[in-house]
Amino acid sequence: MARSATITLDETDYKIFPFDIDQIERFTDAMTNVPKEKLGLFILRLALESAEPPVPATGKVRMTAEDATAAVPVILKLAGFQQTAANPQVAADKVAA
Repeated sequence: MARSATITLDETDYKIFPFDIDQIERFTDAMTNVPKEKLGLFILRLALESAEPPVPATGKVRMTAEDATAAVPVILKLAGFQQTAANPQVAADKVAA
């Protein structure tokens, strides 16, 4: 598994690293306690806690929705959590309908 990855938020590149034990614990807790619509931002904050360059205030990082949408899967893959892929048959059925 890769030991780091790069995400881009508002044209700034951040080198991110796998989650540490504390971050994994907070992530797994968040899976049941954080509303789904806020989970992506929670994941971004976790990754930025140990990013390079350092981010002293994760809530102040500017980004677009596209930046966030692209970054979250990279973070989850690096952390060892794979997002569930959409069922290609379901998508094909919707197109055929």
